[in-house]
Amino acid sequence: MDADILRAIYEGMYGPLDSPGKLKNLTQLAGALSGIARKEPAWTARYLNGIVLGHNGFAVSEELERAISILTARMDGQSEAQARSREITVLTTNGIEPGSIVFGHTTRCYCQLQVVFNHPCRKYCFEECRQRARAERKRARI
Repeated sequence: MDADILRAIYEGMYGPLDSPGKLKNLTQLAGALSGIARKEPAWTARYLNGIVLGHNGFAVSEELERAISILTARMDGQSEAQARSREITVLTTNGIEPGSIVFGHTTRCYCQLQVVFNHPCRKYCFEECRQRARAERKRARI
C-alpha cells in the first residue's frame, strides 16, 4: 500500500490537502487510525503528513495498512470481520464455502502440514499421522 490510498482517504474526508486545518484534520485521522489499531503511543499528524507527502523515511507499516483497510471498510459499510481478513487459498475436506471467514489458527501437524483443526484437542490431520507419531514415540522408548 502506498501513500495514494492514505491521500485519497484524507481528501474524501476533509477535502484537498492544501486546505486550511490540515494539521487538525491529520491529528483527527491519526487518532482514528490509532484507535482502530489500538496503537500506543498513537500515530501523529506529522507521521501521516510525511507519508502523504512522500518524504524519505516515512512509510506505511503493516499495522497502519491494516488500520487503513478497516477504516475504508467502515466507510464503505463493510463488516469489520471482512476488513480484518485477508484472502488466501484454503484446501478443505469439509463443507467450507468460498468466501467464508475462518477464525481458527494454523497448527503444524506431525507430518509438517499446516492445518486448521476442527477441534481444539485435535493434534493430527489424519489417522495415519497419529499412528506414525505413536510408532515413533514407541521406538524412542525402546
